[in-house]
Amino acid sequence: MGGWLSKFRFKNMSLSQKYGIPLAITIVLFVASTVMVAILLNNVGREINEVERTGERALKMSEMGSLFRAKDIRIADFIQTWSAVPISEFQERSARFNQLEQEIRAGLDESAEFLEIFERVIESDSKYNELFLEKLVPALNAGNMIEVELLRGETASLRAETVSILGELIEIVSAEQIAAVEDANAQAAFSLYMLIGAVIVSLILSLFITYFVSRLISRNIKEVIEIGGEIANGNLAVKNISYESRDEIGQLAKTINYMSSSLREMVRGISSISQTVSSQSEELTQMAREVKAGSEQIATTMQELASGTEIQARSATEIAELVETLNEQVAVANQDGDALNDASANVLAQSTNGTVQMEQTAKQMTAINGIVQDALGKMRNLEQSAGNISNLVQVIQEIASQTNLLALNASIEAARAGEHGRGFAVVASEVKKLSEQVERSVNEVTGIIAGIQKDTQVMVESLQGGYQEVEEGTQSMNATKETFDSITEAVNQMVERIGSVSMGLKAISRHGEKIGTTSQEIASVSEEGAAGVEQTSASAQQQNSSMEEITSNAEHLAVLAEELNQMVSKFKL
Repeated sequence: MGGWLSKFRFKNMSLSQKYGIPLAITIVLFVASTVMVAILLNNVGREINEVERTGERALKMSEMGSLFRAKDIRIADFIQTWSAVPISEFQERSARFNQLEQEIRAGLDESAEFLEIFERVIESDSKYNELFLEKLVPALNAGNMIEVELLRGETASLRAETVSILGELIEIVSAEQIAAVEDANAQAAFSLYMLIGAVIVSLILSLFITYFVSRLISRNIKEVIEIGGEIANGNLAVKNISYESRDEIGQLAKTINYMSSSLREMVRGISSISQTVSSQSEELTQMAREVKAGSEQIATTMQELASGTEIQARSATEIAELVETLNEQVAVANQDGDALNDASANVLAQSTNGTVQMEQTAKQMTAINGIVQDALGKMRNLEQSAGNISNLVQVIQEIASQTNLLALNASIEAARAGEHGRGFAVVASEVKKLSEQVERSVNEVTGIIAGIQKDTQVMVESLQGGYQEVEEGTQSMNATKETFDSITEAVNQMVERIGSVSMGLKAISRHGEKIGTTSQEIASVSEEGAAGVEQTSASAQQQNSSMEEITSNAEHLAVLAEELNQMVSKFKL
């Protein structure tokens, strides 16, 4: 029941709403795909940032180990040279060591174990500085070499312990970096699968819905155009359009069905009436000729009126009867002419109504044309958005390249550190592998984005084809409108000719009444005898003149009836 109601609502939607459904679904699906891609790429970016952060922390800790060893070297130089330069260099290294400590603390969010080990490094550095600056330097200045040797042993032992602790911290950071690399790889793979699935689902649904709606509307429009073309060509024996809906095509189908039925009934009525008029006009012409011949005979026999009054009276009586019959037939023909005039006026009204409906449909097709063109513009905007995503992928690729460069610098620093930087060299190698994996993933995403842009171009071309179909439908509708205008003009001419026929019938009716009056006068004169010969002769001449006019009108009526039959024969019932 629910599916039937949904189908019924779809049929009763306007054409703009029907075309709007696939457009809205397409836009929603591609926007959702775009948002999903942006979210997934953002997650990948966060994972890369985490890898960079752990790599920078490992570099700083490695540098702290190098600084500690450099400070120990400055202590040895001071003991050998007694110069103030090693003390200054020792203080510079201590300042750099403290700066690195502050930088690491600023971004520190590690576990309690990491914090505890890091605090041990800071305590060792403070104790190391105190042994050198506050104890060893004064002892060396005082010449107490025994105490200097003891303090030197303590600093060397403290240096080895601190470097070992820093090695533990670097191992912890390396483990975190490896975990971050694994998370980044998993997130990149998930992003790739989700992107492919979303694009495939969006394209399949969009293409299916657009094809279904376009095929449904095009099929109904073609049926209406074919039936309208048959009617325009005069073929009224067409079947009714079976499409029932409240949209513009359904309204046009109902109008064409009603117009076809009305035209069939009107043409049948006009054909019947025109045949009746033609038959009666021939009878009228024949009777008029007979009456004219009788009047001529009356004029000839007027000279013998004195001896043939009885014959003349009988002739006058026959004329009166013929005229009465003629008047009755003329009255019937006059009524048929009025009915024909009303029917032709109804045909004109229906034709005018059909023309108005065609104009409204042409306007609606123009509106649909604008909607499809707007949809084409939005799809092109969507194609541009896909290009923007490609730019974002390029930025991620640049970040991966910078990470690779950072790994190279870390390898150089590890090489400088020697044996103590070997663990950091492993971390730098892992960072380089990660950057290469990220770069390959970005290349795959770039290929997928190119596929999206290609599919979007296909959608643009599909909408362009739909736009051309709507344009051709608009042109066909305009051609049908011109045909309806021609039908309206022909119906106007037919109404004018029917009006002329009606006026001729009315004139015949008036002259028939005159003939009846004249015939009665002839009968009266015939009864009076020879005394009314002159009056009878004048009446006969007047009757002859009237019959000539009746004959002319009857012949004109026959011509009009024949023209009407020819016009009606153009329609196929």
